[in-house]
Amino acid sequence: MRYFISTTPYEVAISVVDDMNIDAVINPQYQYKLDEMLKAVEPLRAFDSPIFTAGRLAFFFPKIQEVSQPIYADVVASIRKKQDAAAALRAELDQKSQYDLMQYVTRFPVSNPELVSYDDIHDLFAALNELDEVNALTAVGPVEETTDENLKIVYSLLRNTELNSDNTVIRTILTNYRM
Repeated sequence: MRYFISTTPYEVAISVVDDMNIDAVINPQYQYKLDEMLKAVEPLRAFDSPIFTAGRLAFFFPKIQEVSQPIYADVVASIRKKQDAAAALRAELDQKSQYDLMQYVTRFPVSNPELVSYDDIHDLFAALNELDEVNALTAVGPVEETTDENLKIVYSLLRNTELNSDNTVIRTILTNYRM
């Protein structure tokens, strides 16, 4: 068995069982990239040629590298930890009312002034609203109300910021928005 990992930009761990089969674990936000690869290589099965070669993996994940099993296991554990945290946050979101979400968002800067300000929260909502407007202009069918979804997104961003004591994601979003 061969083991491959890529930590940037896609966090993925792939064990090549044989040239035709893999076991893969990927950061949930990049699942589309793994699905894209699997769909693209599927026609090769008809030719009975090796599908999961190092070169093909590198085509889809340019920074992928072959590693030892212990390093692979560490990356898998890291990805699974993130998957579990994402699932817990989704469950938390499902249990909270819109009122509870709004209370958390509006109180966050008071509890965590070193991480985020009221201006930052305002700009996060403004950035999401701009994206909604762009999506509405390019939509083919009816446009759904996104206010509740934006509240959940901001709540999720703030909750992750609080749990990790790290506002890097929010700072990146705001830097791009404020340009």
